[in-house]
Amino acid sequence: MDDKPKLQPEPTWLRASIDQRLALMEQHMGNAADVPANVVMTPLTEPEENATDHDREVWERTCDNCGAYCPDEFYTGHSVRMRGNVQVIFMFGVCPSCKELP
Repeated sequence: MDDKPKLQPEPTWLRASIDQRLALMEQHMGNAADVPANVVMTPLTEPEENATDHDREVWERTCDNCGAYCPDEFYTGHSVRMRGNVQVIFMFGVCPSCKELP
C-alpha cells in the first residue's frame, strides 16, 4: 500500500496566473534560467508600489484568484517552475471557495 499523498493538479486559474507572472518577470529580468541563483522565490501577486502598511496587511490575506479579503479562513501554498537549472517558486494565498476550484 502506498502511503504517499496524491498530488492534486494545479487549478486552471493558478496555472494561468503563474504563466503570466513568469512572462512578466522574464520580460523585466530576462530569462529566469540566466539568473545567477539556483532558487528564485516570488509572490504570485504584489501590493501596489506605494502601498501603506495597512494595504500590505490586507494584501497578505487577500485571495490571489478572486481578490476577496479573508481575515479568518485563508490558505497558502506554493508552486514550482523550472527554468533551466533555476527553481522559480511562486507563493500564493486563496480563499476557501477558490481553494476548491479545478
